[in-house]
Amino acid sequence: MMPKKQKSLLLKLSVVVALLWLAFVLFIGNDSALSDDRYGRNEHVQSHHASWGNDLHALDGSRQPVIARPDPDRLRFEAAMRKDAEEEAKRRENEELEKQRLEEERRRRIQGRAVPPFMNMQNFESVKKSTNATIVNGVDLSAVDDSTRRLIEKGLLVPKWNLEKEVAANPNGTGEFGVGVIIVKENLSAIERKEFDDGWQHNAFNQYISDRVSLHRALPDVRDAECKTRQYREKLPQASVIIIFHNEAWTVLLRTVHSVLDRSPPHLIKEVILVDDFSDFDHLKTRLEEYVAKLEKVRLVRGKKREGLIRARLLGASVASAEVLIFLDSHCECTKGWLEPMLDRIAENRSNVVAPIIDVLDDETLKYQYSSAYSTSVGGFDWNLQFNWHPVPDREKKRRKSMVDPVWSPTMAGGLFGISREYFEYLGTYDPGMDIWGGENLELSFRVSLSFGISFDVVYVNNFVTV
Repeated sequence: MMPKKQKSLLLKLSVVVALLWLAFVLFIGNDSALSDDRYGRNEHVQSHHASWGNDLHALDGSRQPVIARPDPDRLRFEAAMRKDAEEEAKRRENEELEKQRLEEERRRRIQGRAVPPFMNMQNFESVKKSTNATIVNGVDLSAVDDSTRRLIEKGLLVPKWNLEKEVAANPNGTGEFGVGVIIVKENLSAIERKEFDDGWQHNAFNQYISDRVSLHRALPDVRDAECKTRQYREKLPQASVIIIFHNEAWTVLLRTVHSVLDRSPPHLIKEVILVDDFSDFDHLKTRLEEYVAKLEKVRLVRGKKREGLIRARLLGASVASAEVLIFLDSHCECTKGWLEPMLDRIAENRSNVVAPIIDVLDDETLKYQYSSAYSTSVGGFDWNLQFNWHPVPDREKKRRKSMVDPVWSPTMAGGLFGISREYFEYLGTYDPGMDIWGGENLELSFRVSLSFGISFDVVYVNNFVTV
């Protein structure tokens, strides 16, 4: 038999071995688990990582995930953010749908409108033959009596306001009736390419084409049918048309002037005032003075230094003598029937400030891009004091008896509008401290709104086109 002392020693040794084995097993197991976690091989833990992200903070001895519960405030914040994002997306979707609706309505109105006969150049000759028209200086001689016709043919009489329909002197001419002109630059000579590039650099539109379009080019009468039948007061006030320019292209500036003279009843235009805001282009010096001297009712006023649009307009207004002031850009074309509705609204109430519908001349092709009065907008602004456009409000649609009635607008774009000279002075005119351009349209709009609550009118029955 083993001595008692040896048995005790063997038992202790067995206990030590067992403890060492247990420690070894536990150490190897935990190290394996940590290795699995480190290299992503523990599927159980990885699944919780995927579900909870950074909320998995630790593992206890049983290898179960310890989850940090989400903060209720954070959940509410995230829910509010999601709701705001959904509302913003819905708002943008509604705005886009409204734009599409207005565009579709505009197209439908245009498609339903009678197309001017000379818009299709291929049909011009047949139309001309059917009317037996003889064209001299842009005048249809079949519309006048024999004695007047003979005077016109001899060049002794140049009629200005006796045309029911506008007829081009050269119906196949470049850009006539608002048709766009496409120039392939690669087909131009080196000299022509330089002229092409210089025009864009100086004006930011295609001057090369403008210089090849007649100063008296014909435009289609695109007024809505309701506008053409409107009757205006027999006695309307005269207007001083004020046009500000600085280094404007020759043909664009003069086409603006001639469109005013050619498409306005002569007795309603008292004067056209060209205000030169210190231009330095050669063609706007002696050459312009000599050209203007031959035009009836046109005056040229020059600033002694660069003043900017606001003070240049004040200079023009200071020498104007008519009851109504009409401010125009120097790169636009007035269409048929543009003047009477503006003057009629001011004759109705001298506190009415009237802005026309403004169509677009394509800056590359000079194509006349017009729209129906039914799809117009009203002016607004944001809190950065930037002007913007808005659909006509429902309350305005309900207030008006016809879709072509003038619409009240909180603000105006400012480039083209008419105002009583007396009322302009009553408002305090423009702020002469404003430089160059920008902001004067909102400032004047606010003055009008604060004066008896009268707001701007957008007149539906006349169109301008502007580059």
